Parts: sequence; C-alpha cells; structure tokens
Amino acid sequence: MEVRRISRPDFEAVYLLGAEMRREGLFRAVEYDRGKVFEFLGKYLSEPDVNYGVVAYSGGELVGFFMGYVSEYFFGRNLIATEVLWYVAPSVRGGALGVRLLQGFEDWARDLGVSEVCVGIWMGVEPDRIGLLLGRRGYVHAGGNYKLPVVV
Repeated sequence: MEVRRISRPDFEAVYLLGAEMRREGLFRAVEYDRGKVFEFLGKYLSEPDVNYGVVAYSGGELVGFFMGYVSEYFFGRNLIATEVLWYVAPSVRGGALGVRLLQGFEDWARDLGVSEVCVGIWMGVEPDRIGLLLGRRGYVHAGGNYKLPVVV
C-alpha cells in the first residue's frame, strides 16, 4: 500500500472514488461537480503548509484519501487541525489503512503545534465503528452533526 501527498495526476481518481463515497454516504442527493472537486483539491497543492492531502493506492488503484487543514481557532491564536474528508474504499476496510491515514494527519498536525485534532463523522458511513476507533485513539466525543435535507 502506497500512501503519499496528493498531486495533480491523482485528481481524476480522487474525483471517481469521491463519487463512490458520495453514493455511500449522506450526500447522495447533493450535486457532485468535477470542476468544483478539482478546484477543492487544488488548494492542497497551492497551500501545502496549512492543507494536508494524501492518497492511498493498492495495486495502482486509489483506495483511500484523507484531507484536512490547520487554522487558528475563531476565538484565539492557537491552532486546530480539522479533518475534511477521510475515506477508505469498502474493498480494503477493516485493515490498517484507515488508521494509517488518520495517524499521518495527526503526526502532521502535531508537527505544526496544534492544540487539538478534530475529526467528524458527518458522511454517515459506519459511524459507530468509526466512533469506537476514535475513542480508542483518545478522541473525546464532543457533540454531533445534524442535517436537515432541503434538496428537492
């Protein structure tokens, strides 16, 4: 399994695996725009000091990715690392890849001197399992995400 920083040639594969993620999660009814995805991924190339983006390949096939960023809290100067996307393809779930992707983000964030790392379970994919994993790693459950679908 190869895990490395994202590069422009990865964008199409991330877009396609992202479509699978969208179908599996709670965003099925929301538009999925290739240009918007590529624009989003471009931030991870243009601002690598504050944006963390890695991809994972197995046998030449993209099987996972992790995106996050570091910023100041809105009320103070301390730094917080926030996960944006963390996805592992169903074909390789249950192994070490998900933890490896998370660990990489945590290490990167610690090196930047963050006060905390925040991970959300907002896609709705296996929330109990992910919650248990995060708890075992020392994460504290700090609320929840609530959605009100209004897309027609």
